[in-house]
Amino acid sequence: NELADDEYALEKFDVENRYDTIVDELSKSTALVKDVQIQEAGVMLETLTDHIESLAIDLNTERESFVKFQKAWMKCKQVYEDVNEKYEKALTDLDKLSTYYIFNENEVTLKKTYREFKVLYDSYKQIEEEIISGHFSYSDALLRVEKLNEDVKEHSDHIADFNAQRNAYYKTEQKAIEELENINIVLLET
Repeated sequence: NELADDEYALEKFDVENRYDTIVDELSKSTALVKDVQIQEAGVMLETLTDHIESLAIDLNTERESFVKFQKAWMKCKQVYEDVNEKYEKALTDLDKLSTYYIFNENEVTLKKTYREFKVLYDSYKQIEEEIISGHFSYSDALLRVEKLNEDVKEHSDHIADFNAQRNAYYKTEQKAIEELENINIVLLET
């Protein structure tokens, strides 16, 4: 069983209380059968069956979520760490460019989008802490991780846009340097 060696919170499913209820109903059903109160025992056994089926369904859902969660979580970890690293590099590049150029904040929105990304990154780190603590359910965490994976996509685009802008500035700067060198050569020749 995939879940046997992993840590997750069974208390999210109230397993202990549900198990105690099942054991209690089983012993009451047994007593009713021994007392030949068949109709009451039948009603009790129906309720017992419902509780067992409900618990089995929840645990099966959790097992299925476990497999999906593993894939989604690996993707999430890789993407968030990668995007965070790219943002940090892009912000360093922006600071460097800011020493040479004056930027219009409406045109270069990297700092704004990074603040938005940090909110998502903090949510990613919170889920990571829950996983380490073992106080989570795979089905709940899966929904949150899938949303994080969806929400991060636009941030890769923001970084790519900034990198294109940065490269255009560097290209413009390189052309200006070459033109200045040509002017200096002409001036030296005269």
